[in-house]
Amino acid sequence: MTTQNSGVSAVDFVIDGSNVLLAKQCRIDGKPSIRAFAALLAMLEANAKAFKVWFDSSIYHHVEENGGDVDELKRLISELNLRSQLDIISRADIGIQKDCQLFNAAVINGGDRNDSWRGWVPKILRCRLNVVNGNEITVYVAPAGSGAKLFSESMSKAFNFRGMQFAALDATTPSDVGASWAPQPKFKGRRPHGNLLVLALDASPSMDEQDTFDGRSRAAHVNDILKATMEGLSDSSIASSLHVCILSFSSDVVLHTANDSGFVFSPLRDWQNAPLSDYLSGVSRNGTNIRLALDRAADYVDGFRQSGTAQQLAMNWKNATVVMLTDGSHCAEINGEDEQSKDILNHVFTTLSRSENVSFGFLGLGDGADMQSLCSWGSEATPLQIELARRKDVMLESGRLCVKANNGDAKLNSIVRSFIDVASSRVG
Repeated sequence: MTTQNSGVSAVDFVIDGSNVLLAKQCRIDGKPSIRAFAALLAMLEANAKAFKVWFDSSIYHHVEENGGDVDELKRLISELNLRSQLDIISRADIGIQKDCQLFNAAVINGGDRNDSWRGWVPKILRCRLNVVNGNEITVYVAPAGSGAKLFSESMSKAFNFRGMQFAALDATTPSDVGASWAPQPKFKGRRPHGNLLVLALDASPSMDEQDTFDGRSRAAHVNDILKATMEGLSDSSIASSLHVCILSFSSDVVLHTANDSGFVFSPLRDWQNAPLSDYLSGVSRNGTNIRLALDRAADYVDGFRQSGTAQQLAMNWKNATVVMLTDGSHCAEINGEDEQSKDILNHVFTTLSRSENVSFGFLGLGDGADMQSLCSWGSEATPLQIELARRKDVMLESGRLCVKANNGDAKLNSIVRSFIDVASSRVG
């Protein structure tokens, strides 16, 4: 089924329907939820917001493959078609971008790869599900990187969308709603502050190079550094409140979870009790997609902060740090075209600037690292970080959270580990 509706005269939001339906952040019991999608649309209509929905033509296959209700999806699509609010084509990204520009509209998605955004980037809004008070599911829309929810509505109560009736859910909340952000607290009482650290680690094939001081691969050293970092952070003043997320990236991004728990963030103690054996595991290794790794890291911080679990754990999650380690420059193939560092500057700076209270640190490993780009992206070091870097003999580049490490330096592991300490000290 392919439709091309051009009768919409004004649009506030362009919705990436396939992305919202299939995103983990919007699923219930692990399945695409037509109820959640209909609740999103009903919420926008209740707030007098005009929208247009785009689906990839493969949406029926993907919804069925993931256990969703295809017949209910067809009813929803039929209702949207009646008011010319829908387009379905083989690849919707290009159409979404054109509509965002045509209507000067924001895009709503669940956490996209954003492969189609070249040069100009629209305002990006995230649709997510949340559990409130232990049993009520809400759907909300918020700017990517921001804690300000624009719209929020319960989807547990009965509602209808264009004649589609959805009965009230029973008092028992499904066990799997949206993303599993972190383990819930075992005891009542929230901490005043919580702290977040994301480690984004280059897993591209060049990490197999054995040009280090002891002849082992660069990746082998990263595995050692990971273990030493988790052990060393136990001496930090924020150790008891620190939650850590570990990502590996090549052409795509892989989330590692402590002890295969499935949680995006885990307390430091969980990473110490079940250390990651090999950060290369599960990664399809080709390319170096720095753009996607930064976007995913920032989005995980944002999603966690707005989750019900975060509010149960601590009253304030204001401070967060993302540390990226890479031995190269951005290199990806997008829609059959090569994408390099110069092609992603606008996208990266948009990601960095929209991320509220997130500090970004970059560690370039070896001579192949694109230090010019990494230094321009690194956050300005605070006086505390500058002093700590001086004491640990970490050579920050131009006063920013960026440092270059020599593969052949016998102090390589210490330098990388110390830089992570310096970058994460901001959250202290």
